[in-house]
Amino acid sequence: MRDKSTARDIPNQRVNHDLKKRPESLKSRTGTGSAVCRHEIHANGLWLAETHKKCSGIPVQSNIRVRMSKPTLKQTNDGDGMEIYTKLLSWAADQSIDLNGLSPQRIPGRGIGIVATRQLKKDEILLKIPTTALRTLDTVSKPLTRSLPLENLSVQGILAVDLALTVSPPEKHGPWNAVMPTRKEVWSGLPITWDSALHDFLPRPARDLLSKQQSKFERDWEVVLSTQASRPDLFSPELSRDDYLYAWLLVNTRSFYYDISTKTGTKLQKKRRKTLSRDDKMVLMPVADLFNHSDSGCGVGFDDSGFTVTADRAYEEGEEVYVCYGRHSNDFLLVEYGFVPRPRVAGRTGNAWDEVKIDDAILGELSVKRNSKRRRALLEERGYLGNYILDATTGEACYRTQVALRAMNPRFSETKWTEFVDNGVDEGDETQREEVQKDADRLLARILRRYLRNVNKSVSDVEETKDVGEQGQRDLLCLRWRQIRDVITTSIDSLSIQDDTEPDKEMAGGAYDVPKFISGYTQQQEQRKVKKEEEKKPKR
Repeated sequence: MRDKSTARDIPNQRVNHDLKKRPESLKSRTGTGSAVCRHEIHANGLWLAETHKKCSGIPVQSNIRVRMSKPTLKQTNDGDGMEIYTKLLSWAADQSIDLNGLSPQRIPGRGIGIVATRQLKKDEILLKIPTTALRTLDTVSKPLTRSLPLENLSVQGILAVDLALTVSPPEKHGPWNAVMPTRKEVWSGLPITWDSALHDFLPRPARDLLSKQQSKFERDWEVVLSTQASRPDLFSPELSRDDYLYAWLLVNTRSFYYDISTKTGTKLQKKRRKTLSRDDKMVLMPVADLFNHSDSGCGVGFDDSGFTVTADRAYEEGEEVYVCYGRHSNDFLLVEYGFVPRPRVAGRTGNAWDEVKIDDAILGELSVKRNSKRRRALLEERGYLGNYILDATTGEACYRTQVALRAMNPRFSETKWTEFVDNGVDEGDETQREEVQKDADRLLARILRRYLRNVNKSVSDVEETKDVGEQGQRDLLCLRWRQIRDVITTSIDSLSIQDDTEPDKEMAGGAYDVPKFISGYTQQQEQRKVKKEEEKKPKR
């Protein structure tokens, strides 16, 4: 679902359907369609996204009224696959969807995006979708809602069943279904569908997210499978696991957060809405799901009348217009949407909200320290065990990391550590506090160098794995690990501590398990390599 707090911050809505057979457009198609996961498909099959700065959300006033222009679509030729978007816009107009100064267009190397067809002004309303055009929990077919144990099934799971079994007349949702990503595109882009052998190559945060996603899907599928066994008349033809997973992932990647009013609808609908968790307040919206992601983008808003996209700034004709799926790390975007933003600037991750977890490095170092059990217990007692973060933009370590570094410092007493945790400031005068911070910086730099050395040599394992998964999937993994490497290198450089001393005894033995697959050389490794090459040259 598009973020839980911004653009994709709007849940999925559905319309009523028959339950006889699945439409051809939602089966395993191979025809042209927009790429899954915000439609950011690279020409070589690698899922990428361009990004800007920060995520913004401009609330929409219900009393705003703007005259909307007729949507247009620039086509190059009938054979480029864009005709399905022409039909979509015509269908959208019939649904009272207003698209103002925007058009879906093919973006070279990245699939479909929304582009300005004229100059756009800041705060101009660009898209208005009435609630009648949304697919929601309320629009799921009645026979289905009566048969499914709704209390045991996520809203995503319910919408996925409805989507998988949809056979409404072609004019109902046919043009919308036609631009959905194909099953082949979904299977290529999302890690949950990859060869399980590739899962071991994911960064640990991504693996943890994937594990939660898999558990959520399996819970939903178990309920659906049980219902299918008891009500086979509703599932004709039979819904396979892959059929359901495909629909479940379409909902996951194309839904928006939407807090549906509890003041309208039937008593049952009002009661059901009040019990929804934040994650279950989701809807599906036509046209809006064609926007690509950026870490900054147009404002989104909703009220009882519908959903609105508002320009966050002025746009020139031909410029792509984005929304933000949320303030998410690249690991999250990879698992949930199947793409990793490509950096615009060397050494950056292409996402202002990205972060790098270094739990493996910090906890690995903690495990080889003297009194490690006591130090670990202290961190756990105060709620500071794990979740150690480097900011992807600055390379700075978070406060939790600073707490852990002081817990590992043999010259830092437990009393001083407790005071730092309680007050957020080291005791003593400015000079003393600076010395404490230098100790922490030295230790962190040392830990990160070791972490980097251990993982640098392992990227070749991904590069040499030719018989597992697709090349685009392996390239995507390498891209993410290189981003992590760059953030760690930036952090080491920013510490500005030239630690040329020999490691202390506690540091000397510190072999610990870390994830593999970060490529590249540290500066020291490169210098040693150059020195060896120089020594091999014949002397004159």
